[in-house]
Amino acid sequence: MHRITLVLCLTICLIPTASGTTHVVNPAGTGDYPTIQAAIDGAAPGDTIALTDGQFTGSGNRGLRYFGKAIMILSHSGDAQQCRIVCQNSSFGVAFDHGEGPGSILQGVMIRSGYATRGGGINCEGSSPTINNCIFWRCKADQRGSGLACDNASPTVTDCVFSCNLPHYSEAHLQII
Repeated sequence: MHRITLVLCLTICLIPTASGTTHVVNPAGTGDYPTIQAAIDGAAPGDTIALTDGQFTGSGNRGLRYFGKAIMILSHSGDAQQCRIVCQNSSFGVAFDHGEGPGSILQGVMIRSGYATRGGGINCEGSSPTINNCIFWRCKADQRGSGLACDNASPTVTDCVFSCNLPHYSEAHLQII
């Protein structure tokens, strides 16, 4: 009896676990999905959305929401200066507002010219996403949080640059790791 249990346990334990799928999105819309938001909508937990270098503009490439998914969006090259989400002062960049946890990751991208009442670059409410190696440049907010606004949130923000955002006071309250 014990031998069968041991063999069954070893068989189950040695089955490889499936890793997430990588979806490629490029600014021309000819990747696996036509826009970043379409890739988010189609992604499953554990998936990665790799953005090629260039400028992502227009509907579906700004005002992005993870909708609680534990997915990673990252620059394929790892160079935030070359992979830009350009909001054209018409929307915020990304909102984490559906209870996202540390498995919801944004890495190696620039959010440029985001605009919102709060959180022109990123608006984080009731979530704790991971934000690594990003640049927030020339984002604006009417009230607060031009680059990043947090309400009841605990994001992990590492190696990010906040530059030329208006008003400047919002970033002064952040502890950047």
